[in-house]
Amino acid sequence: MYYRLLAILSFTLLASSLSAQKYLDMIEAGTYPIAAIQQEAKAYFDIVGRGRGSGYKPFKRWEYVALMELDDAGIKITNLELTKRARDYRRAERQQRSALSGFGGEWKQLGPTYSIASSSWSPGLGRITSIGIDQSDFNHLIVGSPTGGVWKSTTGGTSWVPMSD
Repeated sequence: MYYRLLAILSFTLLASSLSAQKYLDMIEAGTYPIAAIQQEAKAYFDIVGRGRGSGYKPFKRWEYVALMELDDAGIKITNLELTKRARDYRRAERQQRSALSGFGGEWKQLGPTYSIASSSWSPGLGRITSIGIDQSDFNHLIVGSPTGGVWKSTTGGTSWVPMSD
Protein backbone atom coordinates (compact mmCIF):
# COMPACT_ATOMS: atom_id res chain seq x y z
CA MET A 1 0.00 0.00 0.00
CA TYR A 2 2.80 2.39 0.94
CA TYR A 3 4.63 1.74 -2.35
CA ARG A 4 1.47 2.18 -4.38
CA LEU A 5 0.79 5.55 -2.72
CA LEU A 6 4.42 6.57 -3.27
CA ALA A 7 4.20 5.58 -6.96
CA ILE A 8 0.99 7.56 -7.50
CA LEU A 9 2.48 10.59 -5.75
CA SER A 10 5.68 10.31 -7.84
CA PHE A 11 3.77 10.12 -11.13
CA THR A 12 1.62 13.07 -10.10
CA LEU A 13 4.66 15.21 -9.29
CA LEU A 14 6.41 14.12 -12.48
CA ALA A 15 3.38 14.98 -14.61
CA SER A 16 3.01 18.37 -12.94
CA SER A 17 6.67 19.21 -13.53
CA LEU A 18 6.36 18.22 -17.20
CA SER A 19 3.42 20.53 -17.75
CA ALA A 20 4.88 23.28 -15.57
CA GLN A 21 6.99 24.68 -18.41
CA LYS A 22 4.04 25.86 -20.44
CA TYR A 23 5.96 28.95 -21.57
CA LEU A 24 8.31 26.66 -23.57
CA ASP A 25 5.34 25.14 -25.39
CA MET A 26 4.05 28.65 -26.10
CA ILE A 27 7.44 29.68 -27.52
CA GLU A 28 7.59 26.59 -29.70
CA ALA A 29 4.06 27.10 -31.02
CA GLY A 30 4.99 30.59 -32.26
CA THR A 31 1.40 31.85 -32.13
CA TYR A 32 1.33 33.52 -28.72
CA PRO A 33 2.03 37.20 -28.04
CA ILE A 34 5.27 37.92 -26.20
CA ALA A 35 3.33 39.48 -23.32
CA ALA A 36 1.48 36.19 -22.69
CA ILE A 37 4.73 34.20 -22.83
CA GLN A 38 6.40 36.64 -20.42
CA GLN A 39 3.49 36.35 -18.01
CA GLU A 40 3.55 32.54 -18.12
CA ALA A 41 7.34 32.47 -17.71
CA LYS A 42 7.16 34.85 -14.74
CA ALA A 43 4.62 32.58 -13.05
CA TYR A 44 6.84 29.55 -13.72
CA PHE A 45 10.02 31.20 -12.42
CA ASP A 46 8.18 32.52 -9.35
CA ILE A 47 7.57 28.88 -8.43
CA VAL A 48 10.86 27.31 -9.57
CA GLY A 49 13.17 30.23 -8.82
CA ARG A 50 15.73 32.04 -10.94
CA GLY A 51 18.84 30.28 -9.71
CA ARG A 52 21.42 28.19 -11.48
CA GLY A 53 19.97 25.49 -13.72
CA SER A 54 16.44 26.87 -13.65
CA GLY A 55 16.44 27.95 -17.31
CA TYR A 56 15.95 31.60 -16.40
CA LYS A 57 19.01 32.93 -18.26
CA PRO A 58 18.23 31.08 -21.52
CA PHE A 59 14.68 32.43 -21.33
CA LYS A 60 15.95 35.99 -20.83
CA ARG A 61 18.28 35.59 -23.83
CA TRP A 62 15.38 34.37 -25.95
CA GLU A 63 13.20 37.21 -24.66
CA TYR A 64 15.84 39.83 -25.54
CA VAL A 65 16.03 38.65 -29.15
CA ALA A 66 12.27 38.09 -29.44
CA LEU A 67 11.49 41.65 -28.35
CA MET A 68 13.45 42.91 -31.36
CA GLU A 69 11.61 40.59 -33.77
CA LEU A 70 7.93 41.37 -33.12
CA ASP A 71 5.19 41.84 -35.66
CA ASP A 72 2.27 44.26 -35.27
CA ALA A 73 0.32 41.77 -33.13
CA GLY A 74 3.20 41.40 -30.65
CA ILE A 75 4.06 37.89 -31.84
CA LYS A 76 7.67 36.94 -32.60
CA ILE A 77 8.33 36.68 -36.31
CA THR A 78 9.40 33.16 -37.27
CA ASN A 79 12.98 32.49 -38.31
CA LEU A 80 11.74 31.37 -41.73
CA GLU A 81 10.00 34.72 -42.24
CA LEU A 82 13.09 36.63 -41.03
CA THR A 83 15.24 34.71 -43.52
CA LYS A 84 12.80 35.50 -46.34
CA ARG A 85 12.79 39.20 -45.43
CA ALA A 86 16.60 39.29 -45.31
CA ARG A 87 16.81 37.60 -48.73
CA ASP A 88 14.29 40.06 -50.21
CA TYR A 89 16.19 43.00 -48.69
CA ARG A 90 19.51 41.84 -50.15
CA ARG A 91 17.90 41.29 -53.56
CA ALA A 92 16.37 44.80 -53.55
CA GLU A 93 19.67 46.29 -52.41
CA ARG A 94 21.55 44.58 -55.26
CA GLN A 95 19.00 45.83 -57.79
CA GLN A 96 19.21 49.37 -56.45
CA ARG A 97 23.01 49.29 -56.45
CA SER A 98 23.13 48.03 -60.04
CA ALA A 99 20.64 50.70 -61.13
CA LEU A 100 22.74 53.45 -59.56
CA SER A 101 26.12 52.16 -60.70
CA GLY A 102 25.62 52.61 -64.45
CA PHE A 103 26.07 56.17 -65.62
CA GLY A 104 25.68 55.48 -69.32
CA GLY A 105 29.30 54.85 -70.21
CA GLU A 106 31.92 52.17 -70.31
CA TRP A 107 35.37 52.19 -68.77
CA LYS A 108 38.27 52.12 -71.21
CA GLN A 109 41.94 52.67 -70.67
CA LEU A 110 43.13 56.11 -71.74
CA GLY A 111 46.71 55.74 -70.66
CA PRO A 112 49.45 55.63 -69.90
CA THR A 113 50.25 53.13 -72.60
CA TYR A 114 53.97 53.08 -71.96
CA SER A 115 56.32 52.86 -69.02
CA ILE A 116 60.00 53.51 -68.68
CA ALA A 117 61.84 50.39 -67.66
CA SER A 118 63.77 51.55 -64.63
CA SER A 119 64.29 50.41 -61.09
CA SER A 120 62.62 53.51 -59.68
CA TRP A 121 60.30 56.31 -60.74
CA SER A 122 58.14 56.11 -63.89
CA PRO A 123 56.39 59.35 -64.91
CA GLY A 124 52.68 59.23 -65.57
CA LEU A 125 52.01 56.19 -63.43
CA GLY A 126 50.13 56.69 -60.18
CA ARG A 127 47.50 55.31 -57.91
CA ILE A 128 44.02 56.84 -57.76
CA THR A 129 42.23 56.14 -54.49
CA SER A 130 39.16 58.39 -54.77
CA ILE A 131 36.86 59.20 -57.67
CA GLY A 132 33.96 61.64 -57.63
CA ILE A 133 31.55 61.98 -60.57
CA ASP A 134 29.01 64.79 -60.80
CA GLN A 135 25.63 63.08 -61.34
CA SER A 136 24.26 66.05 -63.31
CA ASP A 137 27.36 66.40 -65.56
CA PHE A 138 29.31 63.22 -66.22
CA ASN A 139 32.17 65.22 -67.75
CA HIS A 140 32.92 66.76 -64.34
CA LEU A 141 35.29 64.42 -62.48
CA ILE A 142 37.39 64.81 -59.34
CA VAL A 143 40.04 62.24 -58.40
CA GLY A 144 42.34 61.91 -55.42
CA SER A 145 45.74 60.31 -55.13
CA PRO A 146 47.84 59.71 -52.00
CA THR A 147 50.96 61.24 -53.54
CA GLY A 148 49.58 63.30 -56.43
CA GLY A 149 46.92 65.35 -54.66
CA VAL A 150 43.43 66.18 -55.92
CA TRP A 151 42.73 66.70 -59.63
CA LYS A 152 39.69 68.01 -61.49
CA SER A 153 38.47 67.46 -65.05
CA THR A 154 35.55 69.15 -66.80
CA THR A 155 36.27 67.39 -70.09
CA GLY A 156 35.42 63.82 -69.11
CA GLY A 157 39.02 62.99 -68.23
CA THR A 158 40.72 64.32 -71.37
CA SER A 159 42.52 67.07 -69.46
CA TRP A 160 43.15 67.55 -65.74
CA VAL A 161 43.81 70.55 -63.50
CA PRO A 162 45.39 70.14 -60.04
CA MET A 163 43.22 71.44 -57.20
CA SER A 164 45.73 71.00 -54.40
CA ASP A 165 48.71 72.99 -55.74
